[in-house]
Amino acid sequence: MNAEIKCVIKKIELSVKQGKLSENEEQLRFLKDELMMAVVSNSLKKIDQSLKGKMKAENHTLKDKRKRSMTTTFGVINYSRYYYIKDGKRCFPLDDHLGFKPRERFTKAFRNQTVSIIGDTTYRRESDIVSKLTGSDINPTTIRENVLEFSKEARDYQEYLDIATAPKPKQVKRLYIEGDGVSVKGRAQYRKKGWKIELHRYQLHEGVRKISKNRYELINPVFFFDTDRLAAYQRLSEYVYRNYKLKDTIIITNSDGGAGYTYDDFKDIAQSAKHHEHFIDRYHVRLKIETRMRFFSDLIPLMRKAWYSYDCEAVRVVLDTAESMAVEDEEISEIEALRAYIDRNWAYMKPAYMREHVKNGHGIGTCESNHRAYTYRMKHRGMSWRKDGAMAVALVIESKRNQTFDIIVGGKWRAELESKRRELKRYKMRNTVNHAHQAHVGVYQGVIKTGAVSSPIGKLNKHLNG
Repeated sequence: MNAEIKCVIKKIELSVKQGKLSENEEQLRFLKDELMMAVVSNSLKKIDQSLKGKMKAENHTLKDKRKRSMTTTFGVINYSRYYYIKDGKRCFPLDDHLGFKPRERFTKAFRNQTVSIIGDTTYRRESDIVSKLTGSDINPTTIRENVLEFSKEARDYQEYLDIATAPKPKQVKRLYIEGDGVSVKGRAQYRKKGWKIELHRYQLHEGVRKISKNRYELINPVFFFDTDRLAAYQRLSEYVYRNYKLKDTIIITNSDGGAGYTYDDFKDIAQSAKHHEHFIDRYHVRLKIETRMRFFSDLIPLMRKAWYSYDCEAVRVVLDTAESMAVEDEEISEIEALRAYIDRNWAYMKPAYMREHVKNGHGIGTCESNHRAYTYRMKHRGMSWRKDGAMAVALVIESKRNQTFDIIVGGKWRAELESKRRELKRYKMRNTVNHAHQAHVGVYQGVIKTGAVSSPIGKLNKHLNG
């Protein structure tokens, strides 16, 4: 056994013999890490020694030993390895054997863990937590760089899904799709006053199932996010068409009715489905009523009752009553705006229990509550964002919720992606090189016959040419 390892073991035994383990717990934790480092360093030394014969056979010249530190999930490894030169190029065979890149300070597993945590806490707080638990110093800026690097991998993974072999589509009775936007504060130096970054979210699921007396969970939920609404919608649309047969499926959509989230925006996806039912989100309707009728609080319960019962006449009566009570111009304009809102969305405000193709309201309106995974991390506490940073953190949250984080960082899909990219590049080049030549006729010459001088075209000719 290595002398360094024996020394650490003796320290551990001495600490345990002293008793009062709870008081020595911190010391034992550091000794545990020290023992681990000693074992790993000793193993690396043996591997480096075993590689000398191979390097000599390949005519590499041994120069000396160089020190290196690598931060891992189990602590910091400090080791020395042999340094070789061949044809003016230097080489560290132990680093190549371990898969460590030049000037790299953190292992891939350690970087992945720092990225995974960022969905739940801030960069600065994570830096403190990691330092306390692992004894590894990593600053907030480095964590942010790791997160930005992950966002690039996530984008590549999305490209891989677009060009990879599609899974066999499945048939479901109902498919629920919802969309909404979330605003976060933009960095002051990059924005005009009042400007915010809009995060666009879509989600789909196949229904809900009961997991306890008063709790339900979504069946196979998938979440889509982007700072560009059309990009998020495109991802949603492609996912639906790749994974579902819609011929016998009822698609149920729900949104607040804002720009980009209307019935017309969803019907493109639902056009090949058996039937499409669209809802205006109940939370937003209730909020709209309370906001527009804030001057007539006594009438709000009556409006809610009329809306819940889907009684068009009762809604009209409440609005007429409010309008007759209005005195100020602002009060009148608010009621007129509410009336227009209800007229525009009345067909989509019909309750689920009154619709033939919808069993009940379970599973409808969950998008708003699912905002919390993003808003708890990205709003308040004085936070402000640049677009790339907001996008990167949201992609981490999305990948964890979609259970694709480990797949993305695992990277097994990358070889197939690169192969598809090369194949696509060759295809484009062949089409460019082998494009058949087409003869071009050139300029056609023609003349307009003027006919009689008294005709309209003759008069125009006389006017232009005298």
